[in-house]
Formats: sequence, structure tokens, C-alpha cells
Amino acid sequence: MRDRGTLPTERLALATVPVVDDVDFVEILDLNRMLVLTVLAIGFAMVAGNGFAVWQHHKGNKPKGEEGQFRPTRAYWLISVGLIMMTWGLLSF
Repeated sequence: MRDRGTLPTERLALATVPVVDDVDFVEILDLNRMLVLTVLAIGFAMVAGNGFAVWQHHKGNKPKGEEGQFRPTRAYWLISVGLIMMTWGLLSF
């Protein structure tokens, strides 16, 4: 009587998994380009979002149902960081 936790040896020969030692996942997934595009997208989102907040503040609009004050120093700081990220992304592309 065989142990139920093991497969017969005939079936093991058919169920072998090939060894893939020479596969470079960075190359297959193009992780270098993905990193550059991610930094570019995050930088663009920072510039667009904070630029929109500055624009709405200058128009006198406030978000409905939100309390707090507009902090222009923070908004301009995030815009400058976003511009640096976008510049790095564009130059690395």
C-alpha cells in the first residue's frame, strides 16, 4: 500500500517543472522603463493636483464640506518637487 501524500514515479516524470535559471525578469517586464514612467506619472500628478488647488484658491473656491486653510507654501513646494520628478522622468526616458 502506497502513501497517499506521494505521487507514483511514473507521474512524477510527466509533472516535472523546467529549471529557468537564465531568465532575467527585469528585462522581460522592462522594470527600468516602468520605474521611469511611474516617477514621471507621479510627478505630473503632483504638479497637476497642486496647480489645480492653487488655481481654485486664487478663484476663491473651497472644497465643499472641508475645513482648514489653504497652505500655499506646501502647494508650491509639492509643485516644485513634482517638476523635479517630471524633469528626471523626461530626461531618463
